[in-house]
Amino acid sequence: MSDEKTSQASSFTVKISSLTENEKSYISVTAAEEISKLLQTYSEALSQRSA
Repeated sequence: MSDEKTSQASSFTVKISSLTENEKSYISVTAAEEISKLLQTYSEALSQRSA
């Protein structure tokens, strides 16, 4: 079981490392935008609950 997860993780790492620098920065920016959207939604939901 853990071997399967390890091989998935390592193949993912290989995919990441084979990306160009431009692709890496694009993915980082996109991920950051998605995370900030999620945090915004989450904090809005929290403030509505406490109101």
